[in-house]
Amino acid sequence: MVTAIPYGYEMDVPRSNATGHCHWRINPEQAQVVRDIFQFRKNGMSTPQIAAVLNGRGVPTARQSSDDTKALYWRASAVWRMLENPMYKGLYTVNFGRSKDDERRLAQRVMPELALVSEYDWQVVHDMGKRSPSSIEVDVVQSHKAARGAYGGSKHPFAGVFRCGTCGVRLSCHHPRTPGANMHCIQCAHATAAGVPGRQPLYLSVKSLRVLLRFLLDKVLSEDVMAVYRTVLKERLVGGREAELKDAESDLAKAERSQARLARLLGQIENDDAMLEAQYAKTRVDVLELQARVDRLKVSLTAMNKEAIQRQLDLDVSTVVDAFLSGEHSPERTSALLKRIFPAIVLRGKVNRYTSLFEVHVKPGAILAEASDTPVLVDKLEVMWVRLNNASSKNPVWSAEVIEPPAGVADGE
Repeated sequence: MVTAIPYGYEMDVPRSNATGHCHWRINPEQAQVVRDIFQFRKNGMSTPQIAAVLNGRGVPTARQSSDDTKALYWRASAVWRMLENPMYKGLYTVNFGRSKDDERRLAQRVMPELALVSEYDWQVVHDMGKRSPSSIEVDVVQSHKAARGAYGGSKHPFAGVFRCGTCGVRLSCHHPRTPGANMHCIQCAHATAAGVPGRQPLYLSVKSLRVLLRFLLDKVLSEDVMAVYRTVLKERLVGGREAELKDAESDLAKAERSQARLARLLGQIENDDAMLEAQYAKTRVDVLELQARVDRLKVSLTAMNKEAIQRQLDLDVSTVVDAFLSGEHSPERTSALLKRIFPAIVLRGKVNRYTSLFEVHVKPGAILAEASDTPVLVDKLEVMWVRLNNASSKNPVWSAEVIEPPAGVADGE
């Protein structure tokens, strides 16, 4: 045993004694806590909120037994470390390097029998992390390359869903409980107050954004779009990602042959050859990494089962839009759902007082996944430009339409 046993597991003493090796088994009570933590986070809760729920329930910490009188409690940092641990998706990882950044020394082993959450749920939660890549690619908001994932705990369902096209910051909601609730970029507002030119904040009413979201969901769930995705799903029933797995297995076989050749050369030469030994060490690590990739693909293929595909095929999309915008979910959960469906909705500017332009990145496959409570099976990103129009300020009647990208954008400038 080269690492401590993570929360959710315990030593399998009889098996360890019988084999002479360290074996873990799942601790049922702790495992349920781990699953609850991942579900809370997936539903948009922040790590401090999750810690508060666990403390309110009186859940013992990893270092505290149920009968321990010592005052120990859950902290947000402890919750965060659990959410980052790949062991909970069945991937045991040890870094034998001198630093955490020495990826070439990573040793991994796929252990699906010890997975507590699905690989899909683990990845969804991981993508919400503060170390995760921005939900917008660099070419969407050039001036804000350091944008990170949301922390969670949104107090408004639209929090974090929309971004400023000038600086890339997520738009903030102001006076959310009043009829005149609006969203704008607080960073641009501060810059304007400090006299920075070109940072005039643009305001959007929450009512208009509800119209925009309904339009986008209706557009993405149209019969034409859904027909394409159903065709892909039907192909998955008879094929799927097996081709990707075959390519990975082919790469692994080539690496194993190279490793075998280098091993024979090392055995044939009499003198030490530092360069040859370094090449063998590198190839050995490559084999381990490729084997881990093959194992991960095999695990993901089991998750992409026929039942999940059939549930998405049988989904009645006519009820999906109202379900997402019903307001029945908590604000943080609605916000988390919308951000998974729309990786980026960027306010690119206003033509005039009543007309706004948006660049929208949407994953139709995520809509089907969230509505059917299944993994994303078609991870394709669609990009569209939308114009939101308002008739007047006194009697607002909003409408939306898909438009061609502005000149320059379509040419890749």
